Amino acid sequence: MLVDADVAFLPQLYSCYGVLGGIGLGVGYITPVSTLVKLSVFAGMFVVALVISLLVRLDIKKRKEEAKQREKSVELVS
Repeated sequence: MLVDADVAFLPQLYSCYGVLGGIGLGVGYITPVSTLVKLSVFAGMFVVALVISLLVRLDIKKRKEEAKQREKSVELVS
């Protein structure tokens, strides 16, 4: 396993993920939206595009996982 289950290490791990996630959110979402707030229609369209892209990615991920499960079941039957 990549992450060791050491209790003393977990707060550092969570804080690192929090900082990196906050930076990613700031660069990838907040900056474009704050730029587009002046044109509220475009800001709304931007948020809708982000949500649609998230849903598409989740659907692709779900289909990949289902395909892997089918491959495993075929291997077990063979």
